[in-house]
Amino acid sequence: MPAASSVKRVKGTRIERPFVIGSESWPLDETTRSKDIPEDHTKGWRVYVRVPDGQPTITAWLKKVTFRIFHTYANPVRVVEGPPYEIRETGWGGFQVEVRLFFVPEANAKPESRSHFLQLEPFGDAESQEKQKKEKMVRSEFMDIIEFNEPPEALFEALSSDKQWADGHAKGSKGKGKGKASTVGTIAGAGGQAGGTVELPEQTKSEKEPYSKAMEKQIVGQLGKAQIELLRKIEEVEHQRGADAARARFLEGKLTELRSGQEQQKQDEQV
Repeated sequence: MPAASSVKRVKGTRIERPFVIGSESWPLDETTRSKDIPEDHTKGWRVYVRVPDGQPTITAWLKKVTFRIFHTYANPVRVVEGPPYEIRETGWGGFQVEVRLFFVPEANAKPESRSHFLQLEPFGDAESQEKQKKEKMVRSEFMDIIEFNEPPEALFEALSSDKQWADGHAKGSKGKGKGKASTVGTIAGAGGQAGGTVELPEQTKSEKEPYSKAMEKQIVGQLGKAQIELLRKIEEVEHQRGADAARARFLEGKLTELRSGQEQQKQDEQV
């Protein structure tokens, strides 16, 4: 992320923050359908940006979010200035939602864009689809990471301060003991270890003792990136499956329409 030369930065430091982009959809019925909802809309849905459970507040680094939805909706670019970062609508078919993240002024960074497919129909294997139908809820999420390389001093302070836990996120871990929930890999190169499982030396001492905090950070980072890549691949596959299903429904409708027309033509010829 480029920065103005006048901004003082914390050299040799990278801060990472995980976040989730997701969507939920549910069937509309007499209890959930209001009078102003179009008759052909069969689903209610929401798209959102949030932090994973146990993480500090997202507002420490995120200022606002814009959601660009399908052009047929009124006001297709929705701007959300504060949490919860989400929009709600109704519809009948899925589509790609363009999500743009705007950072707090302290970050001195340009906005970043992401894309998410709005999944309205049950997806996955047969068991998963059955569960979604039973719960009347289709949820599709993927996790990503924002990286602040050599962040400005003001941002570094904000992302290292206890104030980032002030909005009610759990400070303690779910198990026994005190302290914040583990955020291993969240602050890399900041001079401290967050949540390591054992006491390790800062650097590798020898070939016989290769393990160190530096190695641990490297492995955690590699695992995190592999997980993100896997989730992205799953998202791409589910997106394609959703598009194929929509195409199949469209063709089936056209086939039914054609058969109906042929039948009507035969009846007219008989008359």
